[in-house]
Amino acid sequence: MSTFDGWDGWDGWDGWDGWDGWDGWDGWDGWTVAKPSRSNASGLALARTRELLVAGPPPATLAKPANWPRYSGADALLAVAPNYRRQILVADLLSRVTMKGDRDRTSLLAFDGTRVAEVGEPMTAPSIAAFVEQLHEVEAKGTERSARSAEIMAQLRFNPMFWGNVLPLNPRTTPNTLELLLVAVAFASNIVQRVKLIFNRPRPNELSPRIQPLITTPGFSAYPSGHATESHLVATVLATLVREGMPASMQSPEQREWLAQVDRMLKLLADRIADNRVVAGIHYPMDGEGGVALATKLAHIMNARRTANPTADDAFGWLWNRAASEWGAESAATDR
Repeated sequence: MSTFDGWDGWDGWDGWDGWDGWDGWDGWDGWTVAKPSRSNASGLALARTRELLVAGPPPATLAKPANWPRYSGADALLAVAPNYRRQILVADLLSRVTMKGDRDRTSLLAFDGTRVAEVGEPMTAPSIAAFVEQLHEVEAKGTERSARSAEIMAQLRFNPMFWGNVLPLNPRTTPNTLELLLVAVAFASNIVQRVKLIFNRPRPNELSPRIQPLITTPGFSAYPSGHATESHLVATVLATLVREGMPASMQSPEQREWLAQVDRMLKLLADRIADNRVVAGIHYPMDGEGGVALATKLAHIMNARRTANPTADDAFGWLWNRAASEWGAESAATDR
């Protein structure tokens, strides 16, 4: 059975209760292959079968086929169950990143292979007074809840259907791209939670009883928005994959217009997802702006990790190349 079989309506993505919440790693289970039953009856049946298959004394020596294991180097990741492989990939990205700063200003540092360097300018959190000034905007946005409630609820968890409306994402034709998006979201979620903890800015309903959030307010601070960070990182990843699969030297005027439309829609979708959190009453507009800034830094880190010929210890570069091959990138590794 394929990892993606039985995904009626993308149900395999269930378990990601809110991108921000990300309680433990339970959400990864949505990607696991269905496990065979190990009831008492089947266990007894297996034991009886073993008695037949291994009857008699064991041979003096046993040797595995010379071509096992099938995969070596970076391709050894193919032998790892997808849910555990993603844990490896996220850990690979996180291992190169650290932060330093205080409640008002913090820097993101990343190891580029030779040294640890600051990624862009430091992030600065708005003052509490600035959030108070935006309360009226959050309250006013509440009038849009009737029109937006379906979107808000559908976007509580990472929902690829929205992105699949812009580009032809499918578990069977773009499995590596979907896995790359999951890794990007998980990477962003880990980083954004650390930044939230450092800045520790209040949610709108902590400052005003008039906000009346549409959904349960997450149990952590507001700035920057996790949804904004993750959605803008996803938009950047998809735009990069598509553009690199269609080099500028090979683009016709019609193709350039198609790419422009895709870029515009991906950004609009990311903005909409972020804005829906303001409409829901759990974020300020400034939270979304902070998320966009953080997403830019994370995209830079991910881009720096890409290599044309990834080695066994470059898990992320391996996955990126496989995803790129699904969009026509010639330099990307293809499946065996």
